Amino acid sequence: MSDHPMLHEHTRPIIATRPIERLGTAINLALEDGRRGLDNRGRSGDGKSRAGEYLRTHTSWLKSPTPMAAVTIPRLSSSSDNVIYRIVQNGMLNVNHKNSSALDRLNNVVNRIATECSIYESHQFIFFVDEAQYLSPSDFEYLANVDNRANEDGNHVLFVFLSQTDYEDGMSGKCAPKSFTPQVTRRFRMAKHQFKGLYGVGEVAHALSRYDLAEHEGRSFTEYFAPTAYAAGWRLESEAKKVIKSIEILRSRSNLQGEEDIPMAVLEVAIKRLLVNVAAGRVDFNEFSLDDVCAALERAGYVTLELVRSKQADA
Repeated sequence: MSDHPMLHEHTRPIIATRPIERLGTAINLALEDGRRGLDNRGRSGDGKSRAGEYLRTHTSWLKSPTPMAAVTIPRLSSSSDNVIYRIVQNGMLNVNHKNSSALDRLNNVVNRIATECSIYESHQFIFFVDEAQYLSPSDFEYLANVDNRANEDGNHVLFVFLSQTDYEDGMSGKCAPKSFTPQVTRRFRMAKHQFKGLYGVGEVAHALSRYDLAEHEGRSFTEYFAPTAYAAGWRLESEAKKVIKSIEILRSRSNLQGEEDIPMAVLEVAIKRLLVNVAAGRVDFNEFSLDDVCAALERAGYVTLELVRSKQADA
């Protein structure tokens, strides 16, 4: 089973979830309203980055073919227009020279947007900006220049900002609303979306069912790791209630307070362990026990992450 994508971080598939679908809907609405930015926020581990990646590679949610690109903002103590445009160039995989001026970099980015829009026969372009909590108010002004120049070519750029709300500077630091000019607020921060983890049995069951449907070498992931149980009718989707019950148990044991949505970063690791180590490791496997699920979620870091979140919420 060494070649199975579930065994490797770089090939493990991004599973479609209801939160990802809701983000796609929010992006479509922002496009319909002519917005330049979608201010999408969520806690660490809820799956914002993976959601952006999924939506860029599975495009059926789009109402028309639309070119897209993505950039991850590094943690900068300060930046300039030249630095931001170089970061955007790198995200678009554009050729750039270290001695290029800010204007040359801006032209390079805008020309790439125009080219992509022409290829797609589209007048809109979606730009995912991950780790957007690291952007300063000035950085948003530099991105406004990209928007202005693209608009001059008749193209509409939507920046989808993926921001971490439990970042240590949070919304009280350089990203505080009062730090932005009316222009930046009007242009980029009018449309908002809250990204959360999975809530309830229905959303967990939907996510688990994706493993029942995803295939490798002609077999679903569930069948691949638990062939006997699968042949008898067992499906991973049927374990959703145990996941919810396990979360309740873990929260009670550790006296966890606050939000009870399940972070996808935790659930993905737990499911990998359940399929690869538990299901595939037992010749007589027919279903997971509650202890199996509890142990997998705890080992995946659910309690550790939630304790940190609780401390930040109380700060």
